[in-house]
Amino acid sequence: MTFISDNPHAYRGYFISKFTEVETAISAFLTLYFLKGSELSSDGLLTIVVDRLTFESKRAAYKAVLDDHSVNVDGFVKTKNNKWPYANLFDEIRQLNEVRIQYAHYLMDEDRFGEDNAVITLIEFRDSPKVHEYTQKEFDKLIEKIEKVENQINETYKYIKK
Repeated sequence: MTFISDNPHAYRGYFISKFTEVETAISAFLTLYFLKGSELSSDGLLTIVVDRLTFESKRAAYKAVLDDHSVNVDGFVKTKNNKWPYANLFDEIRQLNEVRIQYAHYLMDEDRFGEDNAVITLIEFRDSPKVHEYTQKEFDKLIEKIEKVENQINETYKYIKK
């Protein structure tokens, strides 16, 4: 489904909301992973521990779990000539998080809405001003990437059952 609006704030909110689904999927994975086989409530771990972690902490913990599983269950051996089985997933998560930072923290230039087909223009002021413009097509690709990453995370739930 393509999101279309005549308001750049709506694009900002929609992107951040969709990215939150990635973070929620990682949080749910971690909660279920650490409670597998336990009779403890997942609510406590989720609300007391996992929800207090930064996104980067959740991402790092999630990566550690998958890397550990790759080595100890799947028998993966890391060498200089191969990469971790989920390296591409974590590259995509990192790239999406960089864009999330733009959407969450950079100034929005509402006056540029529609110029050069931009649906949202964000301005970074670190060191010198840098403009980040996204067309509808680019925005749609970002949303598709978020949905793909969320699905890949959900596919790793199979490791919880082992």
